[in-house]
Amino acid sequence: MRRLACVVLFAIASAGQNASDNRILEGTVLRLDADLRRALASKDLSALEQIYADDYLHVDSNGVVTNKAQRIGEFKTGQRTYTSLDREEVRVRIYGNIAVMTSRDILHANAKSAKLPEQLRTTLVYSNENGRWQLTKAQTTQIISEHADQRRDPTAQRAAGNSISLAAPSIQPQTESDRIQGTEAEREVAQALQDWAKAQVDRNTQAIEHIEADDFIFTSSAGQIFTKRQDIADLSSGDWHTISLTLADIRVNVYGDAAVVMSRTIRKGNYKDQDASGQFRWMDVLVKGGGHWQMVAHHGTRIVVP
Repeated sequence: MRRLACVVLFAIASAGQNASDNRILEGTVLRLDADLRRALASKDLSALEQIYADDYLHVDSNGVVTNKAQRIGEFKTGQRTYTSLDREEVRVRIYGNIAVMTSRDILHANAKSAKLPEQLRTTLVYSNENGRWQLTKAQTTQIISEHADQRRDPTAQRAAGNSISLAAPSIQPQTESDRIQGTEAEREVAQALQDWAKAQVDRNTQAIEHIEADDFIFTSSAGQIFTKRQDIADLSSGDWHTISLTLADIRVNVYGDAAVVMSRTIRKGNYKDQDASGQFRWMDVLVKGGGHWQMVAHHGTRIVVP
């Protein structure tokens, strides 16, 4: 009994220490993010060079992907200018070597003389390499709808009659040339994404329950936030109906027991009988625990074709 009590006390103390450590890391990430926003507003290119990781990728609200050199180049040439960037509803979650930050952003900026959207949902992934935190991935989506139950982008072109006909559901994997040929961990992560996509098409809530973590956050292409429970409820009710998904351009970065997947997706489906089809950029964050990979964040952005 005394030994059991000691084990329980040790577990409680360890949990408390982990929570304390995470709060310290959260503060570190928040300070780095404040440095990022100051650097963007002041066009401090040297600071951006230090903050952005070498594998940095940015998906903007039109679904355009830029890397570190391209992103910094836009500010250097004046193609992109930020006056201010404020964040609200900020949440930071620590998973080993990465930190996932989700926020509602108020942006005052221009790109190629055109004003950028002011209201955005943003997901940032910071990674810790050898004790140094850097920003490795970022994705933004314009907030289109203020309705809490809105997944569908109401500005998207819809089929005649604002509905789509139902067909046999299917999940189309990447082409053979696009398949992940990397490490075992990278292949496992890519497969987990495929399994999640198939579960969405099949409305397999049991599989979704297994793949999505309890703290899962879904950011829709309309800029709204959904939890795991809301995702499962929409699938169960048939409100969120995916007929087919085609995944391509899957790119996996593994950071210990955490990973980030960037991909391009062609979706055919509807939300509450309204067309929600289109081409999207996805960013998914997965964490390994209990012997399998679980998804902690999903962010979708519609690809806007000029």
